[in-house]
Amino acid sequence: MKNTMFKTTVLTVALILATTAMAFAQTVPAGLLYENDGNGVRITGYNGTATTLVIPSSIGGRSVTIIGDAAFREKYTLESVTLPNTITIIGAQAFYQCYDLRSINWPTSLTTIGDNAFFQCQSLVGSVTFPAPLRTIGSGAFYETGLTGVTFNNGLLTIGSVAFQGVRGLRSVTIPASVTSIGNYAFYQISNLAVTMSRSTQVGEDTFAARAVITYR
Repeated sequence: MKNTMFKTTVLTVALILATTAMAFAQTVPAGLLYENDGNGVRITGYNGTATTLVIPSSIGGRSVTIIGDAAFREKYTLESVTLPNTITIIGAQAFYQCYDLRSINWPTSLTTIGDNAFFQCQSLVGSVTFPAPLRTIGSGAFYETGLTGVTFNNGLLTIGSVAFQGVRGLRSVTIPASVTSIGNYAFYQISNLAVTMSRSTQVGEDTFAARAVITYR
């Protein structure tokens, strides 16, 4: 009797573990490429054709923390991407020229948006509120996107050159006092942009278009 109960228990546990493993495996989208970088999982590429993609928060028991450089570069089918809150870095050219990308969320742990990360993502429209931990927005990060509003977090340190150049839907931006530098042409080619910023923030060459209205606080 005891042996029968023991065997039943073992089989039940094995079944639960197998079911859990299967469910876990299903959370990794087909075609998603990744590697373990020692501290977590880095998404390195994607060879699928889905229009909607949900990135899991963990793979193989490790947190997914980085969207690697050029991971989704020129993936023209992508329209919507959901990132887990475990993501701390969106790498350079991560979504470069994903022309049809319309929707993406901003993880609550995000600290860095790399150079040209959303370069010419022209369908990325609407307003963005960046998360509190964000410290760096790289050069060309949102060049010629369709954004109509951005809310920068207090704690942001740098906005790279041409980061928002050609984002013609912007009407106003408030630069937090925490920002130490804004690169060349960061908000160039945006007519009549209303800017509120600190005099202590260092700006580059033609950071704003000639007709920008700047109010210092």
